[in-house]
Amino acid sequence: MSRLNKTISDQRCYRSGQISAIPSSIVNNESGDVCKARVWKTLLLLVSAISVLLFEPLEPATAHEAVLSSVDCWFSIPDGHQAHCYQFEVPASRAGRNDGTLILPVAVLSKKAGSAHDDPIVYLTGGPGSSVGLQTDAMEEWWPYYDKVAWLQGRDLVLMDQRGAGLSRPSLACPELDKAGLHLLALSGDEPQRRTVYVEAAEACRKRLLAFGNNFDDFDTKATADDFADLMQALQLKSWNIYGVSYGTRLALMLMRDHSAGLRSVVLDSVYPPEEHAYENRRAAFDAALASASASCASHKACNDQEPNLLGAVYELIARLSANPVMVSIDISGDRRQIPLTGSLLAERIFGVLSDEDALDVLPSLITGIKSGDSKVQMDVVSNLAGSYTDSGYFDAGKYFAVDCEEEVPFTDYAQMQKDISSHSLIDNYGIVADDWYACAGWVRPGISALIKAPVISSIPSLVLQGTFDPITPVEVGRGVAKRLDHSFYIEFTQVGHKIVDQSVCGQNVVAIFLDNPNTTPSQPCMNGEPERPK
Repeated sequence: MSRLNKTISDQRCYRSGQISAIPSSIVNNESGDVCKARVWKTLLLLVSAISVLLFEPLEPATAHEAVLSSVDCWFSIPDGHQAHCYQFEVPASRAGRNDGTLILPVAVLSKKAGSAHDDPIVYLTGGPGSSVGLQTDAMEEWWPYYDKVAWLQGRDLVLMDQRGAGLSRPSLACPELDKAGLHLLALSGDEPQRRTVYVEAAEACRKRLLAFGNNFDDFDTKATADDFADLMQALQLKSWNIYGVSYGTRLALMLMRDHSAGLRSVVLDSVYPPEEHAYENRRAAFDAALASASASCASHKACNDQEPNLLGAVYELIARLSANPVMVSIDISGDRRQIPLTGSLLAERIFGVLSDEDALDVLPSLITGIKSGDSKVQMDVVSNLAGSYTDSGYFDAGKYFAVDCEEEVPFTDYAQMQKDISSHSLIDNYGIVADDWYACAGWVRPGISALIKAPVISSIPSLVLQGTFDPITPVEVGRGVAKRLDHSFYIEFTQVGHKIVDQSVCGQNVVAIFLDNPNTTPSQPCMNGEPERPK
């Protein structure tokens, strides 16, 4: 059942329009002294102000100016639609170095009939490293999405690949990881050996990108935010809105802090804020999402009939496959391979289901099938993962390492990370993402300022969306961000994972209501019903 938590905070120390869906037990601190929140917010405001002063150069930072040039669109445009396409040349360095320039592709989508509003939506994708979908085949999916979903109606849509990702040049793709994919898949049960192969592939990518003259300092979140700010200026937009998802929310928060002029409203979907220390709670977030799914399953007849104790069944099966993997034969591009279905691969597949799929429908069948020895279910699990291991698709891992390693690893409490691992030993090894920490070693430069982790304070109208099944960005992170934004609305969607607007029609409608009037609580009757998933 997808619904908004209706408990509304109306505490005296918060602005009356700030947060519309945070239980008072969350808003109040442990001692019950609500007004301490005001002191905390004041301190954060000071930190944020100081960070702006230190981050923003007093003199022009580069020898290059951003230049927007109109170009022919490289994709087909359906009848009744139009698009304006550009090449955006930006300074590679935003810190004063003469590192040359980068080329970013831009497309502004609209309908020939015109738009009802003159404040477009700027879409900030996640990763870091994900393409925004400007490739020719990907654009074939954007057009029907743009026509159908409620929150995109009546406004132009601005798409630009982030520096280092998608069609931007240079690309920070790591084909070395794809090449090692099947080997990594086969080594899923041997974590130390898999980690060695993974780190070697990531290191080979790093060295190749450096040999081509890339400076990883040029690809951080602040530089990317500067690109989008320059684009809004080059497009001569007086007013604009942001929809950001996952890492795109960190980028959105940076824009709210450093480039607020003209920014009308912001949607933060599945929040990954700068202050988050992701490595310290990765397994706890996974466990919490799984526990939430199990609790929902208990009150969901079809799910409960198949697996009355979903959480226990999952952990029991992971333990069983960790001790005794099942060999599965799969076909990869005509090449027949024997891959062990291990506890690690099952955990990784479950992680993906919680994040992106209808968990109450998929998980019971998945667990029951594997327990009963269903060869088709076993093969489906391995084949699903094999595709992601051998084809990174529209994801550039070098951008991910260049950004996430620098902005997370130096600030991680190693003892807390080890506690997270030891407290969740059965899901310690949940796929190659568990090896990122080790792969990051070569990508981190010395002297990273702790100010990049400063929480953002802003009064720009904001909508914060979180899913209770999300194993990547837990709900408590979104709650914390909403409390630090003076004019925010926080909504949790039950039975939904990562990226609300792709998993909930209700979420799409709520975003549309918010964009039409960002100063009013975006309530909807659909919040009280079962989640309707987009078709």
